[in-house]
Amino acid sequence: MSISDALSNLRFKFTTAATKQSVTREYLDNYILGLLDTAQGMALSERHGAYAYPIYAAEMMERFAEKGVTRFFVEMIHHRNQYALDWWQDEGDPRHLIDIMNKQTRAHATGQWQHYWEMLQAAQKAGIRVIGVNGGAEPHLKPEEIFPKTNEFWISRILEQTKAVEHGEKYIVFGGRGHFRSLLSGNYGVARRMRIPAILMHEGPYAVSKGSDVTLEYPVYIPMARHQIAYFRGEVVKHHVIPYPEPWADFKPR
Repeated sequence: MSISDALSNLRFKFTTAATKQSVTREYLDNYILGLLDTAQGMALSERHGAYAYPIYAAEMMERFAEKGVTRFFVEMIHHRNQYALDWWQDEGDPRHLIDIMNKQTRAHATGQWQHYWEMLQAAQKAGIRVIGVNGGAEPHLKPEEIFPKTNEFWISRILEQTKAVEHGEKYIVFGGRGHFRSLLSGNYGVARRMRIPAILMHEGPYAVSKGSDVTLEYPVYIPMARHQIAYFRGEVVKHHVIPYPEPWADFKPR
C-alpha cells in the first residue's frame, strides 16, 4: 500500500470515529433510504464472514423495492454462475444455486451462506432481480492489482445489466467494503466511479458517522448478530448446509 493510501485510511478511520453518533434502527434505515432517493444506485458493503450484513440487507429488501430498486448485484455469486441464479429466478428451481453455495468454503462455516441465501430469497420475494457481479480476478495479479481489476469488471457488469432499465429504476451492489473505498492514489472504488453512494457498514451499536459528498462514502454501524457472538465464544451454534426445498428435498447433488 502506498503512503498516500495509508494516510487516506488513517484519515477515514479518524473521521469515522470522531463523528460517530448513536441512532435508532429506524433512523438508520431512513438515513440509508434517503441516500437512495437521489441516486440511481447504491453500494452496500459487508465484512466477509459477518452474519449481520446479509441479515440487514434481507430485512431491508421490501423497502428497497419500494424505492424503485429492481436489480441486486452480489459479489458472492460469480458471473459464470449466473445460469444458476437465472434457473432459480425464472424456473423456480434452486438446486443448482444451493449446490454452488453449499460448496463454498469462505466465511464462518456454512452458516454465512445460509444468510446469503435468505438475502437472495428476500430479493426475489420483493421482485428484485439478483445478478452475480464477481469476476475479473486472475491468478497472476499482484495483491495491489486485484481491487482495480475486479472493480473494473464489476463496473462493466453493472453497466451491461442496467443499460436497458426503465427510467427511475434503481440498483444495489452488495459486496466487500474494500471494493467501495476510494484511496488517494486514484484507486477509486466502484461506488465513486459509478457516482452512487457507498454505505460502508461496520459492526457496533446502531450509529452513523459523517459521510462525504465528495468520495460518496457514508459509514454506518449495525449490531453483530447474536448467534455469531456465540460462535466466536465457542458456544455450540447449529450450522446446517442449505437444505433443498420441496419438491427436491431428497435431491442428491453429484
